Amino acid sequence: MTPRIEITYSGIYDIVLLKSKKIKYNHKRLVEGERFAKKLQKVWDKYSEQILSHMSKVTGLKWQKNYIECFVTFNAPYPFFHPLTIYVGNRTEPAIMTIVHELSHTLLWGNKNKVKWPESNIGIYRTYQRENYNTKLHFSVHAIVTLVINKVFGRNSEKYLRWERWWRREPNHPMANEYKRSWEIVREEGPEKVIKELIK
Repeated sequence: MTPRIEITYSGIYDIVLLKSKKIKYNHKRLVEGERFAKKLQKVWDKYSEQILSHMSKVTGLKWQKNYIECFVTFNAPYPFFHPLTIYVGNRTEPAIMTIVHELSHTLLWGNKNKVKWPESNIGIYRTYQRENYNTKLHFSVHAIVTLVINKVFGRNSEKYLRWERWWRREPNHPMANEYKRSWEIVREEGPEKVIKELIK
């Protein structure tokens, strides 16, 4: 079973993310947000079954929900997985990439008893125990992302994976080095090995 991902825009959710004390609707943004959600949904639906089933296959983990709502927003400080929230944008490739990244967190957390977490300090976590917690937390995510995107998009995978390497575009971001280091370690160790070691 793979979950149905429904992509939507919520004006009130966006206002809350902005920390606005006054509810002030912006019709232009409402239209733009809904338009992007609809556009992204159409593209996502082409690949959804392949992506979600392969995520389950490469990890051996099962989806714990049959429906996940994905919010697109102008105001989130960063994407996150619960509730699944990503940016409104002009292109669908970075949005698809972000959804896959955040759904990796969803899949892992939904099966948390079958996953080894950084605080266990065993295996690869012990090898890289001096690394930042966020770096170690993303070992499994980057491994899943790499394997799934390469499998689903094949020769076109770089068109998507380059968006995962956001630290190249934002080198001064306070967390850029943490994500970059995680990506480098996964490439060095091999994504298959990382998944085999971190998922029971």
